[in-house]
Amino acid sequence: MNRGRGARGATRLPLAGALATLLVVAGCTAGADVLVEADQPAAMVALADGGLLVGERLSGRIVRVSAGGDTTPVAVVEVRTDGEQRGLLGLAVDPSDRIFAAFTRPGDGAIVVAQVAPERRDVWVGPASVDLANGGHIAFGPDGRLVIGIGSLTDETLIEEPGVPNGKLLTLDPDGDPGQEPVVLASGFHNPFAFVVAPDGDIYVGDNSPGDEPERLLEVRAPLVTEPQPPPGTPTMPEPTLLASIDAHTVASGLALLPGGRLAMCTYLGRTLQLWQLDEISASAVGEPLASDCLLGVVTLADGRLAYATGDDVRVVAGAASTSAN
Repeated sequence: MNRGRGARGATRLPLAGALATLLVVAGCTAGADVLVEADQPAAMVALADGGLLVGERLSGRIVRVSAGGDTTPVAVVEVRTDGEQRGLLGLAVDPSDRIFAAFTRPGDGAIVVAQVAPERRDVWVGPASVDLANGGHIAFGPDGRLVIGIGSLTDETLIEEPGVPNGKLLTLDPDGDPGQEPVVLASGFHNPFAFVVAPDGDIYVGDNSPGDEPERLLEVRAPLVTEPQPPPGTPTMPEPTLLASIDAHTVASGLALLPGGRLAMCTYLGRTLQLWQLDEISASAVGEPLASDCLLGVVTLADGRLAYATGDDVRVVAGAASTSAN
């Protein structure tokens, strides 16, 4: 499928046209919400030009919007959608403007990472997905490798087991073949779907725990590990640093980095978009939530605002300006 760049004659879709409007509306004030229709927009990535990619979990449709308001359909990925955590799960863009997606494929439901534009090719075919705790969020690290979070796949006994992807942050060569061996960045997660990679390589993770266990805000510190995967049976693997323990079962669904050492966390069950202040050894929630209808994720746009996803739309609130509120 050809990928447009917002040139004259680009197709305007209801979803993307509304999103383009919110990106260029003058005088959008702090706290203002703008409705954008989308069906389960669980995959989002901000673009350097001020635009945004939105991927719909159930339809597999990916739409690109330019900061100037032109919109172009990027691709449609065939996905398996039964269960609560299958479908199109993650998007990432490299400096060459190649677009990558993570999704559960039809049939066997394997978790797949693929380049979807401007060409389509598989990068990694991972484990079979399950109804819950799949992970699937992806992002690029500063070393040019793709980072993907894989959940426990409902088998908690394998989280600390070397040689399997369960409960780990992995990196992939974006130019590798589907059978490549991932590199383990860190282990010990239950479902690291919500994570964000900082420019210095630190990774912040909102880890969703099963049952009544506290959920956790974690940090995986740089530099990223790029050495070959240790052989099966290696007794130790990198462990994340605990920044905060969250007693409420809110289910982090997205994290976005903001100036001043702050994070914005979207929660699936809590429905909140909450600021967190980071320091060297911990993190703490700051002030009242920025929104009470965040559901599926959040990203920081190039202009500093936050784009977040509800179940059926994408909305924007002030980002950097709001961090001064305590």
